[in-house]
Amino acid sequence: MRRILLVFLSLLVVISFSSVRVLVVYESDYDDESIIKLPLAKKDAENFSSVISKIPGVQVEILSNPTYGDPIRRFKERETSRIR
Repeated sequence: MRRILLVFLSLLVVISFSSVRVLVVYESDYDDESIIKLPLAKKDAENFSSVISKIPGVQVEILSNPTYGDPIRRFKERETSRIR
């Protein structure tokens, strides 16, 4: 709970200076059968996103079950579209 509060307060400080984009990444399905599936990871990510998106100036995206390079590609795509 303290971590969430710290992240939330940090975002409030940053938001006061500029617009913020948040990429929420969660992993719930694993190819390795020895790893336990996390069925509530999606719900947690959606709940966190809905709370953060209520802050003015914040744009939230959810990235589910990414491969190794997906978050990096997503940031590069956003950076490219922002420059245009």
